[in-house]
This record gives sequence, structure tokens and C-alpha cells, in this order.
Amino acid sequence: MRRFAFALLAFAAALCFGADREAGNDGPSLLAVGKAYSIHAFNGAVQEDSWRSRVVRPGIVVFHTNTRTGQSTWMVRTGTYEIPTRRISYSVSRLLGLLQTDSHIAVATYSAGRVFDQPPRVPPPEIGSYRLAVFEKESGKKQFEIEIVPALGRPEEVPDETVELGVIERTSDGFAVLGATFLILNDGSIKPQGAQQPAANARREAAAEK
Repeated sequence: MRRFAFALLAFAAALCFGADREAGNDGPSLLAVGKAYSIHAFNGAVQEDSWRSRVVRPGIVVFHTNTRTGQSTWMVRTGTYEIPTRRISYSVSRLLGLLQTDSHIAVATYSAGRVFDQPPRVPPPEIGSYRLAVFEKESGKKQFEIEIVPALGRPEEVPDETVELGVIERTSDGFAVLGATFLILNDGSIKPQGAQQPAANARREAAAEK
């Protein structure tokens, strides 16, 4: 799916750049750069299958570019999308925090996949899930993704969208997201701790079988 993102990103970028200028921004912001890659974020949306879904409200797109080949793929995309089911429904998501190590990027998100009848003005706090995904900077590939169960209960409101730390809190040996803890290893990779670790391992195994 993500291999088609290059052309779509170019189209989405053309739309969102104008919106950025109206908001007083200069367009995409550079998050990270290396010898063979760059990672940017912009306010906008990725419309991949226009006959399947429609962008209702754009969010934030984080995309990875292989600077040797020029190939770009999206890593994270948020916003509100219309889903053409028999009873009209919507998916809504937000980027709630982003943390970098030397070699990886961790992103915290909220997403709700089936909101019926009309697009919500704000994400519904009582449904949906909080997740953490970790990507390798060099390749842009996802290392793992797990659902976060907030340790102190679900927030009363879904936090604001941001490419800053947001809901991510640094600790002495890593970071925490809504009470779930993660360890940053010496090589910059990220490892879940506690109850989150088996869930991450299960997702790795499932991905390896595909």
C-alpha cells in the first residue's frame, strides 16, 4: 500500500502547502536527515484510494524519503476520512507525540475506525485506541506497533495533535506514553517494557509470517 505513496504525497503536498502558507507556515518541516534519507512532516492528507475513502479533514503526514533513489513513503498519516460503507462512517486519527533517537522515531497516535453518520468535530474520547509505533530512520520501516492501555484510565479528551513530545514523557532510561514504559537501548533502538513487551513480540511474529 505505501509503495504508491510517492505520487500521492506530491498531490497532497501541493494541496497542503497552500494551507500552510495561509497559516503562516513555510510548508513541510524537516524532522531528521541522514546520509541516505530525510524525514519530513506537513499539515495535509494522503488520498490513496479515492473510490474507497474521502478526506474530510486533513491531519499530519510524516513521510520518509530515500535520498539515493528519490522514493518517498508515508510513515504516519492522520485526519478524518469518510468510509463508503452502507451506513456512512468515518475514521479519525491524531498524532499525539513524536520522539527521536539517533536511529529510530517513535510516534504516539489515537485512532477510531468506525464513527457513524457524520464526521466528529473532535475525536470521540470514549472509543478508539492509543498506539505507539516505532520506525527505523534509515529505511523508514516500522519496527513494531502496539496498543497502549492508559495506566490511569483513558483521557477525558483526546490530546491535541503535535509533532513535539506531546503525550510522550522522557524517563531516565527511555520514555513513557500514558503510563506505558519503553526502554531506549545503547544502539538507539526502542524496546517495550512490562506488559507491553509480549504484545510487541506478537506483532513482530505476525508481521514475519506475512
